[in-house]
Amino acid sequence: LILLDSLLQENHIIMNIFTIILILGGCVGAAVLVFYLCLLIRNCGGQNYPDDIDNNDEKRDNERVSEPSVRYEDERRHVQPIRSAIRKHLHPTCNSAAEAVKISIERNKIDPTEMNTVFKVQPSDFHFKMINGEEVVQSNMKVEYWKCKKINENQWKMVEYGEMIAIFRKKDGHFLSRESNKTRKRRNQNRNRNRKNRRY
Repeated sequence: LILLDSLLQENHIIMNIFTIILILGGCVGAAVLVFYLCLLIRNCGGQNYPDDIDNNDEKRDNERVSEPSVRYEDERRHVQPIRSAIRKHLHPTCNSAAEAVKISIERNKIDPTEMNTVFKVQPSDFHFKMINGEEVVQSNMKVEYWKCKKINENQWKMVEYGEMIAIFRKKDGHFLSRESNKTRKRRNQNRNRNRKNRRY
């Protein structure tokens, strides 16, 4: 009986120890699970936050790109006409009808036309503007111009001289003669030369 009683006591102690181990193991496992969940939630939150910022930045950039250009209607943003307009029309060293005719003949070889207007102006002396809802690039002030007309492939003549604001379409560099002509002031080049000669 004594032996049986001692065996029962040992089994009871072992069961108590096993129970304590299970409880401790359960607590540790629960703590690990809670810690893992906290890390998971934190990582998920950290990954989404920058993405949200990037998305917002992209939206802002898209909004800036899609802003209507009419908002800049009153701003004098200095821009240059595109290369084709500079090659065809802008010649800051041109000083006479004869030079304008030569320029027009050379332009006709590359880009045939019946009429050509040569402006004495630097490409940098232009600014952006809106005219009737259209984006244009125009000279900062009235500049000298020579309007030349083709007689045949090798012969041109100057038909008009004066001052006007040079206006070009921004997207393709096309010379907007109608809008420019509204600002023109015709002159007689020979008469102006005679006046200069009298002064000196």
